[in-house]
Amino acid sequence: MNRLFIGIGSNVGNQHRNLIDAIKRVAALPDTTVRSTSSIYETEPVGGPPQEWYLNCVIEAESDLTPLYLLKALKGIERAMGRKESVRHGPRVVDLDILLYGNLFVEEKDLTIPHRELHKRAFVLIPLLEIDENLIHPCLHKPLKQLLADLGKTPAVKLYPKPLPLNYNNGLREAII
Repeated sequence: MNRLFIGIGSNVGNQHRNLIDAIKRVAALPDTTVRSTSSIYETEPVGGPPQEWYLNCVIEAESDLTPLYLLKALKGIERAMGRKESVRHGPRVVDLDILLYGNLFVEEKDLTIPHRELHKRAFVLIPLLEIDENLIHPCLHKPLKQLLADLGKTPAVKLYPKPLPLNYNNGLREAII
């Protein structure tokens, strides 16, 4: 099984429920187990048109799916949850991004691992470090802690007061709502 991290964001509809739904759907993928989740963070949008703030979190999972198959599965989840292709960095019901996949480096037309903006985004680095404070960027060979410290001023990232109500005893497959 490969250790991987997926970023999840939502700024349309019931954002909190969208995060829970997305995690449940990822946990239901074949040969995939969600191992842990970060807290939820409320974050200022980066780029794009004026829009609502996002709720973001990161999940740690293990999977035997190939990176490309996982990407296709995540895009399928986005579509099933109602995501429509729109303006770049525009509002979305859900956004699922493969942030890290083991120590792999992948550069393909539709897939880049590690995520190409990972090292520039506090709203990704903070929840990643919450899950594992010792993560190293596989291409930059720098601790994520250092990358976060080097960011300087970034768009706001605030801890969201409502946690993910998930039952960890059942592999995160059941939400207690």
